[in-house]
Amino acid sequence: MIHNHRLPVSVQGDRKETMGRARGLKLIFTIDLQSLRDFCLGINYIEIAIELEIFVFFLRGYRQTKAEGGIPGRNTLMAALGFLLAAFSRGFYIQLDYYAPEPLYQYLAWFFLILSITLVLFALFNGTGKLAFSRFRFRMQFVILGITFAIFLMIVRLYVDDLMFWIIVNIAGLALMAPLILQFLRWVNQVGGYIRRNFRIAACGVPLIYSGIAIGPLWTYLPTIEGWITKIIGHLTFITGLCMVAIALLSLPTWSEFDWEEKVERLLVLLQSGILVYEYNFQGEEEFDSDLVGCGLSGVVSLVKEMTGSEKGIKVIRQDQKIIYLEYGEHVTVVIIASEELRILYEKIANFTREFEILFTNILGDWNGSTSEFQLAESLVKKNFLSTQ
Repeated sequence: MIHNHRLPVSVQGDRKETMGRARGLKLIFTIDLQSLRDFCLGINYIEIAIELEIFVFFLRGYRQTKAEGGIPGRNTLMAALGFLLAAFSRGFYIQLDYYAPEPLYQYLAWFFLILSITLVLFALFNGTGKLAFSRFRFRMQFVILGITFAIFLMIVRLYVDDLMFWIIVNIAGLALMAPLILQFLRWVNQVGGYIRRNFRIAACGVPLIYSGIAIGPLWTYLPTIEGWITKIIGHLTFITGLCMVAIALLSLPTWSEFDWEEKVERLLVLLQSGILVYEYNFQGEEEFDSDLVGCGLSGVVSLVKEMTGSEKGIKVIRQDQKIIYLEYGEHVTVVIIASEELRILYEKIANFTREFEILFTNILGDWNGSTSEFQLAESLVKKNFLSTQ
């Protein structure tokens, strides 16, 4: 006897509709997962592009200094290589996460990442960190705190799982990073100028970089969709922080900008007639005839204006190992003699000139010939040029 096991037409229709919905949901899930994966992969390549751009910037700065006959900064070259190795590390991580999950790629990624971090941190500390943290009053306490944290983490590792340990490590890292960032910001604030503005941005970028690194690995502990979303958030956080740091770094032509105060030798304030009304000697070097120098510079400025037919005065004079900066106000011309041409000194001489004319606006309009009235300008010198010493 043959039995007909076919379902009723109504039941068959319901079953087809259910199977269709299941296939639709599966298709949507597959598309979403693939889209997340592709989006995350694209972010990884953007990260590599940014790291290579920073590498090229540092390398150009190193080669430019060398081509101009100066002493090329070893720290600049180290920073360049550090970001190049970071790009290599990310490339191997891409192979590991998306194409071939082989242990070899993981080891290579770790190797290049450790080299990258070592070079960049050494360049940062050797180039600016020694200046910043030489004034850190709590260095010894910080070292003791760091050792205590390390011992604490070693003990905690015995009692918690991998996920919880990773969370604790990153919280501890952020706690240790906070005083270092505050100290660096305090020092950068003293350095002043555009360095202060840009490195405030960088100080916000460093925790984002750390947070991005911390968030990224959590994806392995989560379900598929949530894991990829977490991974994307980690990458975006990292890239945001990297871009903020890059903004600060791309604005600095050389590491010399950080210790500009060592390059300033003398400041002169001249009236438009060439009369010297104020002088400050930063280095305590041998005195020279400041009045003669003031009249000479005034004559050079007038000659250049006459020859060029321009009302704008010359801004810089380069002579052998000396750089002479000039800034013009309504009543005075301010001159700085330095051993190196730096962008930050253009900004500082402009600020000093503006503040000098504001402070002595009544005196300059009706000067009686006494230079003793301008001794109050020392407060402006301390504000603009001596705050880091």
